[in-house]
Amino acid sequence: MWEADPPEVASGLRQGDLLLQLPVAKQQTGEALEATITLDVETKDFVVVGQCCTVQNNKVVALAPLQTMREDKQGAELLAGLRLRPPVPRGVTLPVNYFLLENHSSLAVPDGRLKVVSLLGARIVHAGPDPMWLQRRRVARMTVRGRRDLRSRLLLHWARPTDDDEAYLALVDEPVFLPAHPPVSYADDLRDETAEADEPI
Repeated sequence: MWEADPPEVASGLRQGDLLLQLPVAKQQTGEALEATITLDVETKDFVVVGQCCTVQNNKVVALAPLQTMREDKQGAELLAGLRLRPPVPRGVTLPVNYFLLENHSSLAVPDGRLKVVSLLGARIVHAGPDPMWLQRRRVARMTVRGRRDLRSRLLLHWARPTDDDEAYLALVDEPVFLPAHPPVSYADDLRDETAEADEPI
């Protein structure tokens, strides 16, 4: 899932980049009309889920926070789905709100827990005129295959009804169409991925 060596700091952000200890605003206090607004700051670990062209063109980056799941406390079906990599057998349901990360030397994963990307908590962060402050927090980059797997979860996460919408559709007897497997073709996985490693994804 992870490239052997981290990218150079000057290399632009790419979907699947792992950013550790990123300072983000935790809570805004004070009246909105006041000239001075106090921000509480916390540090979190994130994976880039937006595309590199969005960062370059719009100076914003979509990030999803990392969480840990206690392996022995989760449902067997959820854990089995998290461990699956596309292509997925037809009829098998993937959890679409989380993406399981493989171990990395920079990630502290307690025993009995799994590190996952929480797509439910995705947020937009302004990269500013100089996104190097984000790139300096990067410790790893996903391989081409890793980014493909992540993108399949993103497609499922954003292309399906929310729980509330799904409940409403069921209430009014409208069919809910959920794909049995990620709507992405993986027929080209056998191509030489080394040649693709530097292509923007």
